Amino acid sequence: MIVIRTAERRDAAALLNLKHALDQTTTNMMLEVGERQSTVPAVETEIDAILAHARSTLLVAMEANLMVGYGEALGGGFRRTAHNATIVLGVRGTHGGQGVGGGLLRGLAHWADASGVVRLELTVQQRNRGAIRLYLRHGFHVEGYRQRSLLVDGQWVDELAMARFAPPPVADANA
Repeated sequence: MIVIRTAERRDAAALLNLKHALDQTTTNMMLEVGERQSTVPAVETEIDAILAHARSTLLVAMEANLMVGYGEALGGGFRRTAHNATIVLGVRGTHGGQGVGGGLLRGLAHWADASGVVRLELTVQQRNRGAIRLYLRHGFHVEGYRQRSLLVDGQWVDELAMARFAPPPVADANA
């Protein structure tokens, strides 16, 4: 059974392990093998900073004692962008297609709606059709196309910019 919950400082080693595993097993994430230089204490500090920011959160997906995915939302730091959060989602390849990504997205959407974050945004490699379908199913729409935005294994890769907006508030019938 997969449990999705807010990350805690004690998750730092498992989160770093998951990110290293993703670096080694997929080209859909930002960093390449050997590029991540984080340490467990640095990840502890990162978790503390994310959770201390009212417009940011970090969710983890756990199967027993194994972290199988994470969803991070980093909120805007200025008044003009305080309603935005940029998300990053990572799921172990062994757990793809098992609802982990969808569960993390539902958790991030619920958090955003409860926190007053109106806009969740992300970029996704255009060739990552499974992720694009997942985002579309969860209310994201394509806003733009970023040509040659990444160089992966010596090949140019285009990205889509996508966003999801919080539902508009319900009008008060007594107003």
